[in-house]
Amino acid sequence: MIFLLAACGGDRSLEAPNPSPTPSPPPSTSPLPSIPEPVRFFSFGDWGTGSPEQYEVAAALEIFCGTRPCDFGLLLGDNFYEAGVESTRDPQWQAKFESVYELDVPFYALLGNHDYAGNEQAQIDYSALSERWRMPARNYQIRRPEVAPLLEIFVLDSNAVDAASAAEFGVALAASEAHWKIAALHHPFYSNGSHPDDELGQNAFLIPLLCPEVDVVLVGHNHFFAHLDDPDDGCRFQEFIVGTGGRALHSIRPDPRAIYAEAAHGFAWIEADADSLTLEFHRSNGALGYDFRIEKPIP
Repeated sequence: MIFLLAACGGDRSLEAPNPSPTPSPPPSTSPLPSIPEPVRFFSFGDWGTGSPEQYEVAAALEIFCGTRPCDFGLLLGDNFYEAGVESTRDPQWQAKFESVYELDVPFYALLGNHDYAGNEQAQIDYSALSERWRMPARNYQIRRPEVAPLLEIFVLDSNAVDAASAAEFGVALAASEAHWKIAALHHPFYSNGSHPDDELGQNAFLIPLLCPEVDVVLVGHNHFFAHLDDPDDGCRFQEFIVGTGGRALHSIRPDPRAIYAEAAHGFAWIEADADSLTLEFHRSNGALGYDFRIEKPIP
């Protein structure tokens, strides 16, 4: 039964009051899905020469990172020519790294074949002495962000891969939940230069580990820019050669797997976001040589 109450005095006719508005539902306590911040970094290998070409790449990089975001660098081996460093106090640290690159970002590094001609352990140990040099181990991962990474880079010392390290590498790849996965090592799987394919005989056991997991492979060793994709390997990963940091350039062989190749000094710049991964090759004269984009939105 509904009772309608009239106001006292005046017109005593019955009037229904205005209905109360429907109350709003309480705000949801479930957090909205967050969109991860993009990750941007530069990369090159075959650099530690002290040559004018190395300084030109460093100058171009500093100008570039003054206008585009550069969160960190990734150095792809052959860090000190001709024969690595002798110790953490080797003068080459100042002459070929600290005084050449003035960007205040971490420089993650891996070992090349020339580094093994010296004291490769000293390059790992130098991480404790430098504010920018990062080589925590021969094999390690870079996660950005550290928790629930958008991007994970798997750094592998291709000079010393054995069954144990390959197995650890495969376990880490399979366990990663990163949206983008990049493998970084010195020796190419596929080569269109003076070095042959699979120079150290590792493709047979490394490629099956990378094939279902990795989007991009970054390598050096050949001193030029190249983008290679083997349509017969059944893998989705793209290989990018960036041995362009300052050493004398190599000649390029015709190769049907080569989507792009150019003998020039410079660096790669990579941007990973929630929808795509973009790679650009930038020459040391400041010009853009090539760019490539992979689309893969987060579900």
